[in-house]
Parts: sequence; structure tokens; C-alpha cells
Amino acid sequence: PRVVSVALRAPYPGWSKFSEIICQVFDVVCAQSFISSFDWLSLKYLDVISFEDKSPTLGWLDADLSLGGSRIDQQPSAMRVEFVDEPVTTVVQITSPVQAHQAGQPDKTGLLLDVDTIHREPFPDFSDRYRKVLNQLHQRNKKQFFSLLTDETERRLEPDYT
Repeated sequence: PRVVSVALRAPYPGWSKFSEIICQVFDVVCAQSFISSFDWLSLKYLDVISFEDKSPTLGWLDADLSLGGSRIDQQPSAMRVEFVDEPVTTVVQITSPVQAHQAGQPDKTGLLLDVDTIHREPFPDFSDRYRKVLNQLHQRNKKQFFSLLTDETERRLEPDYT
């Protein structure tokens, strides 16, 4: 399959700047005469949640997790859940612990929270619709991401909503 992907590394510049970059790329791609339609559009956000004074735990999430009657908050874990609301599927993947390596930064151990919101539907009119769908995906993705955090985790992350 042919894929167009736009990615950036931390720090996240905010949705206004990032969506502007995405739109610049998509405008160039849409201008190519050999591309007639798209089959789906996805917006993925992932973050390694880490606090210097804490070992990673699933307890940082708004989740009640147990298997066979045993809580798994403190156990090394990986899980994937799909929330389907046609034509949109939101895939949540959680892995703990993970090691994060970023150039110029000290390594950190944390919990990986990966939220991928996918609009699966052919787009014969992609160049006319992608901005609207992209913004809808952003809203769903952001809502899902923050709904997964406990109030304490969100407070400690000190998110910037500008």
C-alpha cells in the first residue's frame, strides 16, 4: 500500500502548528495527478508518561485492571483495546514499563500510552474533506487520551492546552 505519514518528535508544538504542517504535506500530495483517492486517515499520539520520583504503574491510568482476580497495576504489562464507532476506530495501546531514548535527553522509564484514531472510509474527495476529518480525529484522540489519565496523573503532567 501507498502511505503518507507526517511525524514529529517531542516537544509537541501544539495542534495549530502540527496541523499546519500536516496540511502543507497533504496539499502537496493532493496536487499530484496520480493520486485519486485515499482509503483512510489516522491520527496517532503517543507519550511516555514518567515521573522522576515514581516507578511506572498502570495505576496512573483511569482503569480497573485485574486478571484472574489479581490486580495487575504494578505488573509489567502490554495491552491493546479497540473502540469502534464506525467509521472511526480508536486503538489504545498501553505498555509498562518502557525505556525512552531521546537525543540530548536523559533516558527515562515510564508508561507508554499510544492512541491511534482512524477514520476508515474511502475518500474520493480527500482534498476537500481532510481538514474537517483531521480536526474531528484530533478532538476524539485528545478526548480519549485524557480520559485514560487519572486526575492526579493529568495534574502532574501539567498539560498546556494552548
